Amino acid sequence: MGEAKRRRLSEPHFGKRPKRGRGILLSAPIEFDGQELAVQNDIDPAELRRAALFWDRMHWPQSNIIDVQSNDDERFLEEEGILTRPTLKADLGTISWASGNQDKLIKLAGGSSLTTTGDVAARFAAQHIDYFEKIDNSEPGLWVLSEGPGSFYLKGNRFENGRGKLVELTRALPLPDPSFPLPELLEFKYRRSDEIVDLNFELDKFYKYVSNANDPDHELARLIQVIDRKLADVHKVAKESKHPFRLGSIAFSISAPSISASSIEDFANRTLAWELAGQTMQLPFVGGMIGAGASLIQFDVGLNKKQEQLTGNPFRVAASISEELIR
Repeated sequence: MGEAKRRRLSEPHFGKRPKRGRGILLSAPIEFDGQELAVQNDIDPAELRRAALFWDRMHWPQSNIIDVQSNDDERFLEEEGILTRPTLKADLGTISWASGNQDKLIKLAGGSSLTTTGDVAARFAAQHIDYFEKIDNSEPGLWVLSEGPGSFYLKGNRFENGRGKLVELTRALPLPDPSFPLPELLEFKYRRSDEIVDLNFELDKFYKYVSNANDPDHELARLIQVIDRKLADVHKVAKESKHPFRLGSIAFSISAPSISASSIEDFANRTLAWELAGQTMQLPFVGGMIGAGASLIQFDVGLNKKQEQLTGNPFRVAASISEELIR
């Protein structure tokens, strides 16, 4: 029996989840504008729980320039084999330290924070991006970079001139409350893996399906309805949890060697035409689960016309969690 056939029989999510799992590169809250770098210790607890629920692997690099140490939650996920902290090493002797000292290491722990500038700031931020490019190149399509306020926020970074059109699910995604106990969250993830894997699969392949369709308008309408139903399924199981979920939004950029820049621009124009024609981009099944307020799927081009090819899976992701409890 071939391996593919064996996996199809033995693995319930064969063909929907990559063999090695989907990965996300995390960060403690960091903001860098090209000059000044602000770093806080600890990954945002809402960010940590979102990643633990929707991704299989989490990497959070540990730098020898600024060492942001793990807290109890992060150490728990390390012990569970979900969170990995690869060490990134720079030649400290080549860095211009503001104090003039060489070969030093800045350590952050216990909820502390740091603001710095110059060579230290630039090299520390570059380490994170360089590491993402390394793992993205080694496993194309399997990794995303978490970014935005509360995560890694790099203003004017080199990614902004490249890949992707932005898709945003607004008031649509159930996200674990920041206080959700991690052992119980992993148990929930295991018990409800069907709903979570199905949703991830549809979101990951969204652009590829539309761009390769014989009738893109029909396929776009079909896929929005599929995603709406998959989101509603996750809402249903979130309501059954004894620990709280909150209503969240998530935005991501997409990629695939098979998708050209022109086809994504056509896709954006098609969704704009829908809106101008009065066709809604709301998610009615999710709306029916949460009651008041609209849940939406929105599109924003954000595409560099010089980019010849984009890659097909999400490669950047940013999320926000609201105060609205899912009941």
